[in-house]
Amino acid sequence: MAEILEPTPENIVEAARRLEEGEAVAFPTETVYGIGANARNSAAVEKVFLHKHRSMGNPLGICYRDLAQASGDMVVTAHAAALAEAFLPGPITLLLERRCDASVSPLCSAGTNKIGVRISSNGILQNLLAQISFPLATSSANRSSAISPTTAALALKQLQSVENLIILDGGSCEIGIESTLLDASEEDSLIIVRNGAISPEEIYVTTGILCKNAETRPAHHYTFHKKIVLNATSADPQDALLAFGTPCTCQCLRVLNLSENGDLQEAASHLFAMLQILDNSSAEKICVMPIPFKGIGIAINDRLIKAAGGSE
Repeated sequence: MAEILEPTPENIVEAARRLEEGEAVAFPTETVYGIGANARNSAAVEKVFLHKHRSMGNPLGICYRDLAQASGDMVVTAHAAALAEAFLPGPITLLLERRCDASVSPLCSAGTNKIGVRISSNGILQNLLAQISFPLATSSANRSSAISPTTAALALKQLQSVENLIILDGGSCEIGIESTLLDASEEDSLIIVRNGAISPEEIYVTTGILCKNAETRPAHHYTFHKKIVLNATSADPQDALLAFGTPCTCQCLRVLNLSENGDLQEAASHLFAMLQILDNSSAEKICVMPIPFKGIGIAINDRLIKAAGGSE
């Protein structure tokens, strides 16, 4: 069974030992909790897919200590270097071309020539990476199609059946939604594959390039038991309301507020946890008030659309 451990120096050393032995470990990042294993060991990488019930045709990201370590495996374009200087370590994943002599397992990229490079600002994860000589093949610490966990307890709920899995407890994630995924593999273009905390406007300021949206995005929805209604202006007595700012005037079963002050960053940090609470309630459906399509609000709306698409 999986277990939660405090991130003491001794427990971080133990987590590193398990990674060196080819096991997977779960840990906090600034975005959501992740699960990872030695990216240079195909048998270890396969365990990440297995523990998540994830298709091996769905690529993993790779978490490095820094860009210098990543450059041994990836071709770092000039724009990628500028973005790394501005935003890393931080909540952005750069999709880069894999070098022919890359040391990481081909399972990570699922048969493609690109890999998502992640350099997290989370201190616990940075301490763990300092204990090992290899990068980590990573994904969010959830079962496939479930929402990403933002606390160790939520990660345990989804992965509790994984034998001998350590989950390092870093409290609640600061950002609360997955990182911005940006294809920076070409010298003359940047493509947003997944919206996140780093907005297209911020990327433009750094690079002078207007980001394109990916022509095709991963066909993925989160799985929910309750029907989710977006842009709601009211809720029925038997429903739950996920509010933003001043709640709409209605008599409903339960109300949770992403941010009473209308703070989009606060809303992002609460999104997944509050959705899960309401999905486990006795409400018939979840009504979500409108969220502005600006800054990190773009990423919040992306996640809500996925949630509504996977609701019953």
